Amino acid sequence: MYLWGSLNRLNKLNTVVWRDAFIANATTHLMADVHSGIVKYGVIDSKGGNKMYAYEVDGLGNSLADFDDPNLPSLLALPLLGYDLYSPEVYSHTRQRILSKANPYYFEGTELHGLGSPHTSPQYVWPLATAVEALTTDSPAQQIELLKMLLNMAQGNGLVHESVHVSSTGQFTRPEFGWANAMFVVAVEQLLGVDCDAEAEVHRLVTIQQREAAEPRTPANRGKDIPQYYEQLEASINHQ
Repeated sequence: MYLWGSLNRLNKLNTVVWRDAFIANATTHLMADVHSGIVKYGVIDSKGGNKMYAYEVDGLGNSLADFDDPNLPSLLALPLLGYDLYSPEVYSHTRQRILSKANPYYFEGTELHGLGSPHTSPQYVWPLATAVEALTTDSPAQQIELLKMLLNMAQGNGLVHESVHVSSTGQFTRPEFGWANAMFVVAVEQLLGVDCDAEAEVHRLVTIQQREAAEPRTPANRGKDIPQYYEQLEASINHQ
């Protein structure tokens, strides 16, 4: 799905920039093959009786379902991947399954709920997936709930982490996870209509001022010029 979206973006870029016939033909045919494969092998019957997208297939009739990666790309992030031919109905059923107890890596606690990962401990959910969940729901109530949850996840240092315990937000992995912080900014900007760039620049300048204020202004030599330094510097410059 992500491949289809990437090929589609490449195709559009080729139309505007390179106008290369080989690229146009190759991407068009490969996009058709990818979509055909998804429809034929990637759509399966769920245990609930509805059609859903499999997370993984092996080409031998086996599939991994009721699971999703909290990173991107993911099934949850399908509307964000650029795969224009996905089925909203199949996506809806897939979303319901992976955001439920049918998914062994979906966790609920007293403070949080969401997608976890085999790479982190049980009961730890990923803010990155929470941001994606907020960006892919049409419910304003859910968007508000998930944005509040993301703020609650930023415990300790005020940054978004890799994963957070569902019943104790002070317990988390990877205190600073740049990918999750970036997706949180995307969620805030797109869902609230807030431009974070200006505020980020103010914060950056304040941080620089604070750092410079804490640094000693006087060099280690107490500010005295050493003639030998300039003589050596001048001698090292080739003026020809």
